[in-house]
Amino acid sequence: MKNILFYIGFMAIGTIGGCVWHKSLHSEKQASSEPTPNPKELKDHLRYLESTLDTMHDVKPNPIPGEWLYHNKEMQQYPHQYLAAHPSILEEKRNKIYIQPIGGFTKAQWKILGVTADYLEVFYEVDVTVMDSISVERVPKKNRRLNDKGETQLQTTYIMNKILTPDLPKDARGYMGFTAYDLYPDENYNFVFGQGKLGGNVGIYSLNRFGYPDWDSTEYHMCLKRTLKVASHELGHIFGFRHCVDYQCVMNGSNTMDETDRKPVYLCPLDMLKVTQGMGIDEVYRFNKLESFWRAKGYENEANFYRDCAHLLETNTNRREGGIHNN
Repeated sequence: MKNILFYIGFMAIGTIGGCVWHKSLHSEKQASSEPTPNPKELKDHLRYLESTLDTMHDVKPNPIPGEWLYHNKEMQQYPHQYLAAHPSILEEKRNKIYIQPIGGFTKAQWKILGVTADYLEVFYEVDVTVMDSISVERVPKKNRRLNDKGETQLQTTYIMNKILTPDLPKDARGYMGFTAYDLYPDENYNFVFGQGKLGGNVGIYSLNRFGYPDWDSTEYHMCLKRTLKVASHELGHIFGFRHCVDYQCVMNGSNTMDETDRKPVYLCPLDMLKVTQGMGIDEVYRFNKLESFWRAKGYENEANFYRDCAHLLETNTNRREGGIHNN
């Protein structure tokens, strides 16, 4: 059987204490009401971002055996291509993210899932509603099995097609299941982190293999960082982002946990422009919010990265006021 981890377009987080809660965005987004710029304007602004932030981003090296790009030949999705099909990431009537916890979680896992909800709101400027947890018994025995460690695995396709899709909220841009149980899509795979459809509405995601956050602070912070990284990656897929192949980027594909650990938490200029233009957000505004998030959680390297990116844009003498948004 294949021992492959794949990312197809899903995201999931959880709630604290199993209650339903809603997180509203009250901050002032520095957004523009202007229509999406034409391809030339986007390409010009991309060149400006790439040149200004050149020292902050590394190009993707040639892949080696075992890595995602060695076994999966993919083409880069550029911002003008993406925004031609998705001028706005959120739809008028589908503009919320709903999280559906499935089964139980440890105290530290609940905490991680709550932090992840906060992170996704900052990362994408999107409202997140976390639902009550539902019982794992909703997954029939025929759609469960034991993994290589003797633990129960849940079938991803059943959860997406038979549990999430029928209950899709009317205003959901994304409805993602989250579980601490291990996952598999079919008999050809040993396990997956999760599964979903590129540009779709539903997905399922597991933190089963991210570590043991209740053990100590080191394990907790490792599990948290992995969860934030994969959750932002998979929600990007839900929004229609394909894998990044040009830069070291959180949207890089991953075949293994080691490859996931080696990719950064941030978006490259190509994917960042999809977010800032598709959501109507100024780049410096977004950098400042992400710096505050990471610094509050004790991740100084990540916080300093965003601080330095904001500084470069603010001090670049060629900066056009507000970028392409003309704030």
